[in-house]
Amino acid sequence: MKRKINIFYLLLFFVSFILSCTKDKRVEIDLPFEPDKIVLNSLITSDSIIYAKVTNSTQLYNINGFSIPPGAAIGLYENDVFKEMMTEVTFNSVKYFVSSIKAKEGKTYTLKASANNMDDAEGSDIVPSKPFVHGVKLTKVGDNAYKAQIKLHDKIDETNFYRLRIFKAGMNNMNQLEINRADYFSFTLVNFDLNPPSISGDEQELANFFTDEKFSGKQLTLDINFDYYSDELNYVAIELVNLTPDAYKYLKSVNQQGSKEGDPLSEAVIVYNNIRNGYGIVGGMADTMVVIKKAINDF
Repeated sequence: MKRKINIFYLLLFFVSFILSCTKDKRVEIDLPFEPDKIVLNSLITSDSIIYAKVTNSTQLYNINGFSIPPGAAIGLYENDVFKEMMTEVTFNSVKYFVSSIKAKEGKTYTLKASANNMDDAEGSDIVPSKPFVHGVKLTKVGDNAYKAQIKLHDKIDETNFYRLRIFKAGMNNMNQLEINRADYFSFTLVNFDLNPPSISGDEQELANFFTDEKFSGKQLTLDINFDYYSDELNYVAIELVNLTPDAYKYLKSVNQQGSKEGDPLSEAVIVYNNIRNGYGIVGGMADTMVVIKKAINDF
């Protein structure tokens, strides 16, 4: 008589045999690290002097952080014409390189950084025009709920890249209007004309990035919903920034990286870099800031 073989035990024996023949080996992954390179960062805003930072690249476990390499210097060029060597200054214990001239709309600025025993690095970008907005409005729509509106006139025959943020504003002790850039709101941008759609349920964000792909050359009313749980809110400041493609990619990647920090299941976000022979960003931007007073007799 033939004996039937239990498939389960046969499979268990086979797996045990394979495991017993497998040696315990530690897999080591060699992640290459390039020699020290210059890290150059500068976001250039129209009608403002230019600030830049130069540090050296380092490995993640370096407890000394990112230091300024010895002999660091930056040469500034406007439309490929040398303008000056930027001056090193210190603000709040942080060292910057600062220009004596203000950036101009439509000009291309190149920053060439050098340091002792390091290869030169450089980055460049154009300064875009400021976005044109009007028809601003602030309304209280609930106990702690507010709605702001702003109309954006998009320029035709070019692709535009925008970033939107909202700050608290109000009158100080001198009866002067002040914008508090340290107090900014989480908000939801409710506009289905944007691509990709900005609304995602009730999820709010501190900054919204969008392009004019679906409304190029037209007027778009931005509807912004946000909450405020402190005293009565009478003023807000809305900042709309026109970004170059490089600045847009950089700031959006930094924003995405920050939003996914602490989430082990999210995909890694690589911060955009446009520095030749180095790391960092030189990006152009132009901002329009409008202060809105709450409408009377609402809610």
